[in-house]
Order: sequence, then C-alpha cells, then structure tokens
Amino acid sequence: MSEATGRFRIQVVSELTGVPAPTLRAWERRYGIPTPARTASAYRLYSDHDVAMVRRLRDLCANGMSIAEAARMVKASEDGAATLETADGDPFTVATRRLLDAILAFDTRAVEREVARAQYLGSATSVFERVFQPVMRRVGELWHEGNLSVAQEHITTTVISDAVRNMVRLTNPEDSSRTVLLGCFADEEHALPVHGVALRLASWGIGTVTLGMRTPPSAIAHAVRQLRPTGVGLSVTSPLDPAVAGPLLAEYAKACDGAPWFVGGAGVSSIAREVAAHGGIAIEGDPSGSRAIIERALREYEAVLERADESAIAATAI
Repeated sequence: MSEATGRFRIQVVSELTGVPAPTLRAWERRYGIPTPARTASAYRLYSDHDVAMVRRLRDLCANGMSIAEAARMVKASEDGAATLETADGDPFTVATRRLLDAILAFDTRAVEREVARAQYLGSATSVFERVFQPVMRRVGELWHEGNLSVAQEHITTTVISDAVRNMVRLTNPEDSSRTVLLGCFADEEHALPVHGVALRLASWGIGTVTLGMRTPPSAIAHAVRQLRPTGVGLSVTSPLDPAVAGPLLAEYAKACDGAPWFVGGAGVSSIAREVAAHGGIAIEGDPSGSRAIIERALREYEAVLERADESAIAATAI
C-alpha cells in the first residue's frame, strides 16, 4: 500500500505519535497539518506520510518551538522537499547544489531554508552523508582557494551544525543498552564529523553522548568514570605526526579504562598503527564498513562487564 494511502484511524495515529486525538483535529483545523483522507462515513484516515508529519510537529514543539512556527516550517520543508524530489537528477545532488548556491550568494535566509528542506529528503544519516557532509567539504575547499569568506564559512558551519545536532537529539535511541562516548582529539576543532558518527550509530540502535571538539584525555577519563559507556569513539580530521600522537594515544587508552575505543576521521590513516599499538581500533573510511568490528568489540566488552557483575554478586553472597 502506498504511503500516501489513508489507512490509520485517528486513535491509532494518536497511539503511534503520542499526540491526543483532540490535538490532531485542532492541528488539522488551524494549521492544515496533517491532511487525512475521509471515508464515505466522514471518518478520518491517515497515511504513513501524515503520521510522519505529525511526528515532525511533535518533535519541533518538544524542542521549544511554537506550534504555529513548527507548522510553517513543516509546510515549507514539505514544499521544498517536493520540489527537490521532482527536479531533474538525484534529489540529494539537487539539494547540495541549491545549498551551495545559497552559500556562494551569501543569502543567509536561503541557506537556512535549503538546510531545512534537505532534512526531509531521507533518513538523518543519508541527509548528513549525501548533503551536509559534501557541502561542508566543498565549503572548506572554496575557503582555502580564497573563493569564500570566513563569514560565509562560519554562517554555513553554524546553520548546518545546529541542524545536525538537532537530528542527533531526535534520533538518539533512549532505550539502547549500548552507549558510546564520542569526542574529538585534544586539538581537533571540527566537531561536525563526530555528530555524523552519532547519527550512524543511532541508525544501528546505539546511543551516544557527545563531548564535542577539543576533548582531552582527562575529560574522557571523567566521563568514562561517571557514565560507564560501552565504548569510546574519537575523531581526528587532520593528519598527525605519529611521534607526537603516541603519548596522547597512551593517555586516551588509559582514560578509556578498559572500554573499547575507536579512532576515525580523515586523519586517522596517519596514526592507524599507533592507535592499534595502544589497544585502540582505527576506523578508516566509511564507518558503516566497520560496523561488524565495532559491534563485536562492544559485545565482548559487555560480556566482560557482565562477568564482573556476576563475580561481584557472588562475592557479596559469600
């Protein structure tokens, strides 16, 4: 059945979204969202797409936005996504081109609009990897070439980073039994890649806590003691001198306190051997290609923790 086909009664939609039926009717009447079909007996029938729109409204409101503003954003995003999907070529490529055009034109409102539209093209991971990540890579290239100002780069980074952080909040699984602590190397100032990792892990059902850029070993150690994560992930985008990175990696290894730790990012190939020598796992290339390795390490550590708990219980019983 097509996702545009009405098939859910209002009570079912209420159960699926957590939005009371009277609220659903009020949103439809006042803001035109959602737009259910009607049976011959005038019963509302909601489609999968209607349910998705209700969830977007709910999530935006939960993050502090007024219902009127949220409704306007969802409508604008729906219109923009429809335009992108019907345009010639791949919609992700179209979205990337339109966003870059807005950035080059220094049209801040257009940048915000295109970022909002792009978020409704697919999953959070696909939007990040096929639109936001390529755009930021190209923005960096244009800045280095002298074809983009610092102001344009900063505005773009702010708008996209805000959008990606919100995507992470909305997709981070609340009931996951696994949590990975994420951070950037001590001198690393590019936090966007680590948020992309958080989105990828969320798509695997793994929760994350992100410490952000310039995360020293002492911060990792404190967070590990307090949060007891299942694993630790570190991001490095610029190549490092292995001789300089060695002592730092030793500190990170100690800070992880036995939890499996991974290092990824564009600069990891420069220190992959040193990471392995200190007991870490270097993730080179797309993290999805290393999913089996990551999940196996997490499972093995979970088994270690379970055995330790059993031993502690047995010792208490004695």
